[in-house]
Amino acid sequence: MKTKIFMAMLLLVSVCLSSCDKDRISYPKMKKEQKKAIEQFISSQGIEVLRKYPANGVFGEKQFYLTEEGIYIHVVDSGNGQRAQFRKTEVLMRFSVRNFFKKDTTRADFFANESVPFEFTYGRADVVLHQHKENTRSAYYYYFSTSLEAALRYVGDGSTVRMIIPFEVGSEDQVKRGIPLYYEKVTFRFY
Repeated sequence: MKTKIFMAMLLLVSVCLSSCDKDRISYPKMKKEQKKAIEQFISSQGIEVLRKYPANGVFGEKQFYLTEEGIYIHVVDSGNGQRAQFRKTEVLMRFSVRNFFKKDTTRADFFANESVPFEFTYGRADVVLHQHKENTRSAYYYYFSTSLEAALRYVGDGSTVRMIIPFEVGSEDQVKRGIPLYYEKVTFRFY
């Protein structure tokens, strides 16, 4: 009798657990959906993807360079020529961002006067990420990633870029939800 009750309970638990996982999708499926969304976004925006960084550093209006990490970057203005020094340069960053995944149109704009700029030391963005890893009330949790810092390999102080950041190299929220983001405008200032 105990065995029958145990088996019935085991069956009930397994049914409950499998139904809870129904809403979750696998990592490979997330990657596949993201790839399709990014390809559609690139096509709809008329973006040309470059596999090699322009030798002169000048981008056409709709050209984006695809980095080894899978980040798409378009340099609007490379800045004043002063480059960030690894683990020394303090950076203030502002941006506007848009979610284009699955027809979502969520936007955030951190250029407004009341918005405090995002701050980090070049080469230490991972420390900032760790500090905000669990804080779902922080804008850093939703939008900040080391991928944003990666743009500083190509640009300097006073620069402006556009970026498409896939979820696997994005913010904590991007990783959790499996969503890519389009950073319509990102500016960097050194202090």
